[in-house]
Amino acid sequence: MKYYEFSSNIGWSFSRYNTFDRCKRQYYYSYYGKRQDPKVAELAKLESYAIVKGSVVHDVIAQILHHVKINHDYPLDRLSNHLNIMTERYLADVTFAESYYNKDKNDELEVRLRQEIEVPINAFLGSDRFLTLKAQTAAEKATWIIEPGGYGETRVNELKMYAKADFIFQKDDRYIILDWKTGKLETKKYMKQLLGYTTYVCDHFGVSPDVVDAYICHIGDNYSEHSQQFSEFDLSEMAAQVEEQISHMEQYCIYPAENVPKDKSAFPIEQNHLCPYCNFRELCGLVKD
Repeated sequence: MKYYEFSSNIGWSFSRYNTFDRCKRQYYYSYYGKRQDPKVAELAKLESYAIVKGSVVHDVIAQILHHVKINHDYPLDRLSNHLNIMTERYLADVTFAESYYNKDKNDELEVRLRQEIEVPINAFLGSDRFLTLKAQTAAEKATWIIEPGGYGETRVNELKMYAKADFIFQKDDRYIILDWKTGKLETKKYMKQLLGYTTYVCDHFGVSPDVVDAYICHIGDNYSEHSQQFSEFDLSEMAAQVEEQISHMEQYCIYPAENVPKDKSAFPIEQNHLCPYCNFRELCGLVKD
């Protein structure tokens, strides 16, 4: 795995550019304003119920895989206690956006969370994918990279980029990427993320995309997979897109090389259908709860 020294310039990520494209003011608050204003920092920490649920499921699956990597199995009789511990750990450090804005009762959300995370976890544990992972040899399991450390920093045409997949491993001279999704299945959107993860693998392992298989693993009431393989042409298209989109974001910086933003007034409020779900909506005065 490669290591990149810290640099101040903007790094592209799927989530960063999505925020930039959606609303410049939300982008400012998310990436700059929270460093300067305690109120913005407080709002930035709000988490939606759906995000928390997905995060708990991701972390539980990561812990299950770590256990399987070492012990080659997972004791199902420990699952209930495991879920209780993980839920309590998250709830000790989270403020739900629904509680802050809509006055939903926090304790009701907590009970709902504990009940609902069990369904996707059981779907994963009952999947053919989990069975094949358990059956891998110790040598194959040694290649497992479960939630790579850091932010998934990589390079595309010398440009800084972040793309952090949930799970990477090698099998029969191929690199397999698995990315868990617990929300609405948006295949087109997720394929762009898979291209980013493939770029990460090609950079860090020095391989061609021809030997990389990427999967979106949708975990809900049932478990399903949607695979995609990319070409060198796809990666070059990705590089061109990243370069263009970094250029767009740099236009809102006084000093692009240092990622120093212009004044907040340069980041307009762009009202759209997602405003009612924005953490910072009270600062804009556009949405009344």
